[in-house]
Amino acid sequence: MKLFTDREIFRRIEIFVENLSRAGVDVAIIHHNADLFYFAGTVQDGYLVVSSKGNVSLAVRRNLSRTIEQTPIRSVLLMGSMKELAEIVRDTHNGMPSSIGVSMDVLPASFYLFLKDRIFPEAVYVDISMTIRLQRAVKSDEEISVMRDAAKISHAVYEAVPSLLKDGVDEWDLCVNLEAVARKNGHLGFIRLRNPRLEMYFGHVLSGPEAAIPSYGDAPTGGKGVSVAFAQGSTRKTIRCGEIVSVDTMICHHGYLNDQTRNFSLGMPPDELLRAHEFSLRLHRFFRQEARAGAVSGDIYEMMVKMVQDSNLAPYFMGTDENRVSFIGHGLGVEVDEFPFIAHRQKIVLEKGMVVALEPKFIIPGKGIAGIENTYLITEDGAESLNISPEELVVLPC
Repeated sequence: MKLFTDREIFRRIEIFVENLSRAGVDVAIIHHNADLFYFAGTVQDGYLVVSSKGNVSLAVRRNLSRTIEQTPIRSVLLMGSMKELAEIVRDTHNGMPSSIGVSMDVLPASFYLFLKDRIFPEAVYVDISMTIRLQRAVKSDEEISVMRDAAKISHAVYEAVPSLLKDGVDEWDLCVNLEAVARKNGHLGFIRLRNPRLEMYFGHVLSGPEAAIPSYGDAPTGGKGVSVAFAQGSTRKTIRCGEIVSVDTMICHHGYLNDQTRNFSLGMPPDELLRAHEFSLRLHRFFRQEARAGAVSGDIYEMMVKMVQDSNLAPYFMGTDENRVSFIGHGLGVEVDEFPFIAHRQKIVLEKGMVVALEPKFIIPGKGIAGIENTYLITEDGAESLNISPEELVVLPC
């Protein structure tokens, strides 16, 4: 089964070859699963070798027939030993490369030393992680189509909440039942992240004052979790009347992600949380208007921060004190932490086809959390939300 057309995969490789040539890199060796999936259309135990001359080889260590079935790349080889990689690279490049591009942000030190000391000791090694990540930041029509379908799964989760959120239910049971809805509608059940120190499985279903407890993750909300082994997310806490319940889900559909947060409550929550929720909606309206192709990501961030600073909610925006994060949005695609970031000092110019998950949230100690999150497609005219769930606070009876 192929997820993308052959033309789409070859288009990605052609752009990458041009970028390698422009950077003066002879050969790129791609090993990271997310990058393999993007450029080859398949995830296998192997290495994609791309020459600046336009030649491409995919060397795998097992399951050759399945690889051939899933990728349009014509040169697919079975590699019995890592030592064969040198010959594969030479054959693909039609000669010994003088420079080799690797993604040093995700490259294991052991593999780098193996290449440097035993395979190509004379080559210059170039970090091409930014080249790959910036290319992946701009989504094609085929990618956007898959991401729209992921948003439909998020909406299915949203629609399931009112029937599951009852007085006396605990966060853990609600989260498990919502995850079951997501899985039945096509959520693959795993999340890819570039940063190896970040971990995620489904999202955060948090409620009440305890929702304001930060976690070790680089995110505005965290929660205590049920174990020190993964100290974030839902607990066995009973959801009570008058609390906002934040349903923050990360959906993976055919490898592509959708990030959505919606707020629910049993009865009316505290006025401060109501104001915070409404201000979050205001920030989203601003982003939809201003985040168009040509805008600078860091400038958008500063304008939104200024809006919050002019309100009485500034102490609670995106965390409190030392737990505050310095971003409001992050790129999204095959991985959670893609470019661009709507963050302090970011200089990336937004382009048509970029996708950003925007999450302006307020964390109020002793009260709880409020704020929604949408996954946006950047266009020439502004940001289009891929999410289709209503944004208003849903108040359910106690």
